[in-house]
Amino acid sequence: ARRGIAYYDALPAALRTPQTERNRALAQVRYGAVLRTQGKVEEGLKLTNEAVGTLDRLRGQGDDSEATAIGMALGQTVQARLEWNVGRTEQALAMSDRAVEAIKPLATAQKASVAARRAYGEALNMNGFLKLQSARQYEAAIAALDEARRIQRSIDDLQMTDLTAAAAYAEAAGWQVEAYVMLARGEDVKRTAQEADRVAAQVLEKRPGHMQALRARALVSSTLSRYYLDELKLQEALQSAQAAEQAWREFVRLDPGNAVSWSNLGAATINRLNTLEDMGRASEAMDAARAVIALESTAPASELVYRRIFVASGRLALMEAARGNVAGMEQALAINARMTQWATENFGMHESLRRAGPLVTEAWRLYALSALGDFQQVLARGPVLLAKWEAFTPGDRGQNEMRIDNLTGIQRSLARAAYEMKDYSAAERSAAKVPELEREARGDSVRLDDQRLVMFDRIERALVLARLGRSAEAQKLAAEGLQFERALAARNHDSA
Repeated sequence: ARRGIAYYDALPAALRTPQTERNRALAQVRYGAVLRTQGKVEEGLKLTNEAVGTLDRLRGQGDDSEATAIGMALGQTVQARLEWNVGRTEQALAMSDRAVEAIKPLATAQKASVAARRAYGEALNMNGFLKLQSARQYEAAIAALDEARRIQRSIDDLQMTDLTAAAAYAEAAGWQVEAYVMLARGEDVKRTAQEADRVAAQVLEKRPGHMQALRARALVSSTLSRYYLDELKLQEALQSAQAAEQAWREFVRLDPGNAVSWSNLGAATINRLNTLEDMGRASEAMDAARAVIALESTAPASELVYRRIFVASGRLALMEAARGNVAGMEQALAINARMTQWATENFGMHESLRRAGPLVTEAWRLYALSALGDFQQVLARGPVLLAKWEAFTPGDRGQNEMRIDNLTGIQRSLARAAYEMKDYSAAERSAAKVPELEREARGDSVRLDDQRLVMFDRIERALVLARLGRSAEAQKLAAEGLQFERALAARNHDSA
């Protein structure tokens, strides 16, 4: 793709035509997608924005060719991926919507070409992903991914004469699995996961190194690990997380420059960390966190990868603090701060994200101090940090969710610290704000993991209310929590 761009750039003015302009823009789109996988997001955005601008101008001048429409849809799809990577989630979804509309008339016409249908399927796959990941529009995501599967199936009816279509079908099904997990639709999770795995396996039987099929299988395994974790089937969750890790390790072995896949490896390892922690296997969970941190020395330097290291180092700080290991806690927090500094200096993030990074690092320190039991420090630092997050102006919905998550965590930490310091009135003031923030962040989530957190907060608040002599309110909250936990206990087989 880069050589193609150089070729068209070198053409003398007399040989440049609307067709050569279009071909140059198509080469830019392809290279923009490559740059994204390498983690060079800002460079990819600059190139893709130029390409889409060119294609849009050609269409405005009357170019209604299929090649230009396909290029426009693919260009806007790559734009959407890149915008999502830099945290501009609302812009990403808007671009993805435009990509779908750009190619839909051609792709759904009678006797539509394979190229048009393939591009439509790719645009729908990204659209479903963004509705799922950024907007929490789970039903809309399922609908978009259903259409992606239908259009890819229409190419050869999954007869394995077009492996690209089959692998794209499997990947769309893989993202549907995640949407079903978020809606707690267990039967749909299992049915769709089996279908995605079956088709991906058929592709890999024909072509063992097919990258998109490998990706689809890894995606399904990673999502299933979260599903089994929600269902308290921890041994199955662990096996799925390990399978996902193995799949992503094979992926990066085949394509070591792919920063997206290194990031996905980090995410799969964090899934293993979560499972081991729920199983009570703290030392192994800490080793999983360290495995993610070790990616700094093996993976390409990229915000995509360092985002995972940022999370893993924060989690490691909490686990070290819970063990009373202050030196280990400080070491993990230093790594966390270094990731923030790198992103601020090297990654062209939205200004609001630049301001948020140090605040998240401060929040990790506050949560670690709470785990350490240094409640005086929590009470000293917490209100200052709370005010900073309250003053933070998010750039879009995703950043607002980050803000709410941290406001919730800070109030939860302040409530616990005040309770331990026997300031029960202060504890109640903070504890009373947690449910409001949780509703704003999660809505009426049906995921078991979210419900567990809600019930944990109710039980914590019941303790505070009991200390304040508000016995009836305390008993009501405690009874709700106890009923919930008793139901869970009957399903729990694999935790410590």
